[in-house]
Amino acid sequence: MLIAECFVPGHPRPKGSMERRGGRMVQSSPESGTWQRRVAAAVRDDMVRRGTPMAPVGAPVAVTLAYVMPDTGGLGDIDKLERNILDAMTGVVYVDDVQVMAVEHVRVMMGDHASVSVGAPGVYIRALGVTAAGKLGIVDRSVMLARGAYLRSIGIDA
Repeated sequence: MLIAECFVPGHPRPKGSMERRGGRMVQSSPESGTWQRRVAAAVRDDMVRRGTPMAPVGAPVAVTLAYVMPDTGGLGDIDKLERNILDAMTGVVYVDDVQVMAVEHVRVMMGDHASVSVGAPGVYIRALGVTAAGKLGIVDRSVMLARGAYLRSIGIDA
């Protein structure tokens, strides 16, 4: 079952490490929280539009992430990019990210695929009930899905 599918425009931000500054623990990546809120809002909006409820406690979920990154650097580790998005979806798509049983992800640089114009940096997100996840070859189509989701987000039928 499809739970959510959307493109979140913007430069994907990694979840930073916690650092001690002035006796307090703070996130080493200051943009992390802003990016998490943007992701959570976009996924929540998609779920409301679809009428999709949050996955119940214990229900397994599979997530696909296709990062469209600008060519200007500032990439972040792919596992920290993933962690920030999975944390953002906690309480929106699933009760706890322990419910995520499978994650497929790919990072695409905007200049790498001249034949596929993605238009803007961001992340394509798809969350599925795990029974549907095995039937889809999502990673092979991730660039095209990111492009289609972006085009739909700006009002163009893809």
